[in-house]
Amino acid sequence: SQADHPPGMRRSTDLDNFVDFEGLWPGPECNAMRCADLIAFGDGARTACPSGAPNDLERFSLRNNYPNINFFRAFHAGAVFLSLALGEHLGADALLHGLVERLEGDRTMDRDGIAAAPDRWDADLALGLLTGAVVGVPLTAVEARLVATYYGRALDAYARWTAWDPWDPAVPDEALAYAPDRGSTGDDGTARYWIPIEALATPLEYCASPFRNPSGIAPFDCDALLAGARMP
Repeated sequence: SQADHPPGMRRSTDLDNFVDFEGLWPGPECNAMRCADLIAFGDGARTACPSGAPNDLERFSLRNNYPNINFFRAFHAGAVFLSLALGEHLGADALLHGLVERLEGDRTMDRDGIAAAPDRWDADLALGLLTGAVVGVPLTAVEARLVATYYGRALDAYARWTAWDPWDPAVPDEALAYAPDRGSTGDDGTARYWIPIEALATPLEYCASPFRNPSGIAPFDCDALLAGARMP
């Protein structure tokens, strides 16, 4: 409870507090709470989330603050992963079905009123799909192509970034961006996006995952990818 948080600890008023929205919706952050319980206590029975599918808070938050959708997808995938890793198989099965429902709904939903460029939505969804595939979501051919497209764009974009080594004499002695951009705007004003740099290694997680679903379509050649990364 935030009511008895340690002295000096910042009180969160955002989604990471798990409790402030309980009075408006039932179990609005169930996936996040289950992750915390599994990590802290190894006990999924403390927070049973049925399928973990999107709830009213999530859809309301999506229209109020679009980037929250990435947190909701990550919490759901995390709840599946931790349930599998700790042997909570019944809970994992229900959550995995809910994650499939979530990602399919995100791919096909009406985005009217959501403040996100269509290409930004698809780029973030591609990452969400791959994160889901790490824990057992079987990707369809359409979904695998989406993942491959936005990771391919990322590789092309980051290969052109000139500041990987700021000590290289060829790099100008000036203020440099902390990380490469994950999008650009064309001459016609169209926004174009790709996978953010911090998620560039997720294909390695996917290819090395013991939970990868063999019935799904692989967006990468995992044999070549793992061999290139010198992984068994």
